Amino acid sequence: MKKLFLTLSTDSMTDKKQWGGKRPNQTGRPPNRKGVKRVSFHCLVDPTTKDQIKHISEQKKLSAGQIIDEWAEGSKT
Repeated sequence: MKKLFLTLSTDSMTDKKQWGGKRPNQTGRPPNRKGVKRVSFHCLVDPTTKDQIKHISEQKKLSAGQIIDEWAEGSKT
């Protein structure tokens, strides 16, 4: 029968890990309007509508949600 010995090091418990948090090359998500939180929005649309959102999204380099936000802002006028 083999005997196993376990040794504990206090250094391993106090070492600060270097993972997590924002990476140096990531700018993060742009801030929302003050006091406003982003919400999920799921709906069924015509395939041409989806294609149009994707096309505009690629042209402007914005997300689909940002394109929809722009459309909503434009319809307020």
